Amino acid sequence: MASEFDTIDELRTNLRDQVRQLKRAQQAEKIQEATMDALLEQVEVPLPEAIVQAQFDSAIHGAIDSVNHDEAKFAEVLAQQGKTREEFETETRGAVEKDVQRQLLFDALADDLDVQVGQDDLTERLVATSRQYGIEPQQLFSYLQENNQLPAMFADVRRGLAIAAVVSAATVTDTDGNTIDTSEFFPDRGKGDAVAEDSDDADDDAIDSADEPSEE
Repeated sequence: MASEFDTIDELRTNLRDQVRQLKRAQQAEKIQEATMDALLEQVEVPLPEAIVQAQFDSAIHGAIDSVNHDEAKFAEVLAQQGKTREEFETETRGAVEKDVQRQLLFDALADDLDVQVGQDDLTERLVATSRQYGIEPQQLFSYLQENNQLPAMFADVRRGLAIAAVVSAATVTDTDGNTIDTSEFFPDRGKGDAVAEDSDDADDDAIDSADEPSEE
């Protein structure tokens, strides 16, 4: 009576499935992070200072805006976190620089692999993002369109497909040496051969053992 299920066993099974899916998603996120870090270690990406500064200023503005532009309140929040304003700005700039490097690297990789974004890819991202924010997909689409954010979503989806192509071409193992099936979250879209041709064995080695073993 308290749920959509008829028996306790059905409820338990559903909960197990949810936990398993959550852990798989967390594992996929770790694989993606390890992949990006491994590639960044092997490629020097020049940083356009203007882009870095613009994103840094936006991040700082957003942080202060979260406390209604109250500088004293912002300083108090930082103090509670054990940080000074200078430390916060240093950390923020470092994060922004890494994010810009990733964007440029995967834009270039997507160009090199001729990654194409289909309507299904955009729809999937739109639906997933709308669920995250608890709104209807059409409502999110209208917001993105009104604020000229659709190109940014398109670029982000394209980068994600480039990352998936790299992962699908690599052998990924957990810390116990077990090979991880990445096809569920990083499906092979036919770009694996191209990635393999452009990569050397160091790419696979850098990604190997990058993910922690699942607790399933």
